[in-house]
Amino acid sequence: MFLGWSMGGAVAQIIAVNHPAIVDKLVLLATGPSGNPDFVSENPEFGTRARKPVYDFDDYQFLFFYASETAKAACASYLERVALIEDRDLAATPESYQNMTIAMADFKANKEKNYFNALKDIDKPVLIANGKFDPSYPLMNSYVLEREIPNSKLIVYPDAGHGFLFQHHREFVPELLAFLASNSKC
Repeated sequence: MFLGWSMGGAVAQIIAVNHPAIVDKLVLLATGPSGNPDFVSENPEFGTRARKPVYDFDDYQFLFFYASETAKAACASYLERVALIEDRDLAATPESYQNMTIAMADFKANKEKNYFNALKDIDKPVLIANGKFDPSYPLMNSYVLEREIPNSKLIVYPDAGHGFLFQHHREFVPELLAFLASNSKC
């Protein structure tokens, strides 16, 4: 099983297309397909805020949650949980963010191969999930993934953004576990 969130979802698609024998299930979260006529670009403010070396509450809210009061409370709860983590990964450097930007531009342009056209060849069960108000990968991109991948299921989380899995973890985890435990198609 391969699970990819955001840019990781692009990586998971590349693995599923290039190495289908090692993929038994695929989970694509808050991501989108490579370049296609229906692709909806991110809100430009997302990239600007994501490149900041330190985020304030408003940045977290914009990047990962929605603007409602419920989502704002979920953001505060998430930040409280994260504050409890003692062993943290290093933050992405500006250089690594630039490398990620180049890699994603190549993916979206189908530079290596036409990954969009290859989505129809993914024959494993695929779970796709996203927040309704994702500023990084607008929801239309999830609908396109579901349309193009034959054996896929889309779950949309209301009142949520790019970090829907941080906000709706209590709903998402059982969905994910049920998908992984299932032997049937989506």
